[in-house]
Amino acid sequence: MIFVILFLPVASFAENIMIHKFVDKKVAGISIGDFSEEKAVKLYGKGVQIQGGYAFCYYNQREKSFLVLELGPDKFVESIIIVKEDCMEHLNTCRSKQIDATFQTGKGIRMGDSPEKVINIYGEPEKKEIKDGVQIFEYHSDYKKDPQVTLAYDAYLHFRNGKLVKLIIHDGD
Repeated sequence: MIFVILFLPVASFAENIMIHKFVDKKVAGISIGDFSEEKAVKLYGKGVQIQGGYAFCYYNQREKSFLVLELGPDKFVESIIIVKEDCMEHLNTCRSKQIDATFQTGKGIRMGDSPEKVINIYGEPEKKEIKDGVQIFEYHSDYKKDPQVTLAYDAYLHFRNGKLVKLIIHDGD
């Protein structure tokens, strides 16, 4: 009887933990939360510093997209942004650091994908909205709900004319 009483709180807590299909922490070969700035530099070289040195960026001519790595205070990658070149003109300085990496997530999401493909892979978003003609999907979780998450996980996917043009994945503060 004591065993049952002690087990109940643990069992009810374990029921609240789940693995979300949308948690996708690897982008362009970089694992969010596990990749230090040093490790990213070894992979792609030193990118163009932006955001006061808390981020650096790269450009892929073939994919016509930018890759932005945002660092946390511990100098580990907390956020990754992939964006089509026509969506972020202020990133033009990033063109000076070109790389030839495939800008896709660990689950195969890449620029140009349809909202339907994203839903097939990630599931229905927590929130959908349209702003200035851009459809935005939002996915959220945290370490209390999902053991894959380091702290607070957010993914934002922006679609223009039925194609993915911007992807933001964050896991940190």
